[in-house]
Amino acid sequence: MSHSISKADFSYQGIDRDAVLKGDVHERDPELLARSALRRAVTEIHTKNNKRSKKIKKLRYLIYELESMQPAELKDISDALGQSKNTTRKEVDALVRLDLVVKTVFENNTLYCLNGRYKKIISENLIDGLLN
Repeated sequence: MSHSISKADFSYQGIDRDAVLKGDVHERDPELLARSALRRAVTEIHTKNNKRSKKIKKLRYLIYELESMQPAELKDISDALGQSKNTTRKEVDALVRLDLVVKTVFENNTLYCLNGRYKKIISENLIDGLLN
């Protein structure tokens, strides 16, 4: 992968930027493999967060509704949005794949709610989506 990584690409707290960046490391340096693995991991996190941000902005109305009524069944979400259950299912499944929504089966019901782990990124992107 000949992707040039700048220091701006690593805005994650707790990551030693110099350890991730290749710099003037000799190719036989024992740390090279670890730096390469760390670089791939950080790149993967960055890519996934970009996908999350785009999806949050695109499906912000679904997220607003889900936030106000969670946990909620698919039918209730689709009724609130005024769209078909199939469309809502596709959109919710996309959010589930990005870990933004948690799907829970309880007795005979399937309930959906926002993943609290991503509350900050959801809030930031909802505000950013309103301003742009």
